[in-house]
Amino acid sequence: MAKIDNAVRIVEFESEYDLYSQMENDLNTYFNEEYTKCFKLKNFQLIDRNHAILYFEEDPNIIMSRFIYNGEVLDVEDILGINFFSLQEILLIDSLGVITISDTEYDIEKIEYTVDIYGSRHADIYLS
Repeated sequence: MAKIDNAVRIVEFESEYDLYSQMENDLNTYFNEEYTKCFKLKNFQLIDRNHAILYFEEDPNIIMSRFIYNGEVLDVEDILGINFFSLQEILLIDSLGVITISDTEYDIEKIEYTVDIYGSRHADIYLS
């Protein structure tokens, strides 16, 4: 089982929109291919009018997913960046048995769940 990571950040902001934007940007981490996780905001504390402490916790229900076709990871045009899906969404994809990506329909061959040495969880969705 992978460990649950926590993160704490102090942010500076000008407006409420700026604060919410920074919160949203920190929900997904993508430092490199090995360390990619999805976080949820656990708590936040206002320090003053322009500073806050954000407390994040890794969300165990959402994991990075890769679509693999002919041994290659598909570049999904409709979804920007790394793909994160809930476990329920992955189960739905599996039960449907088919998915359409960039106007091309693929059959679901198999889904493998892995945890790498960094504790990052992945769902590799093999397509045919």
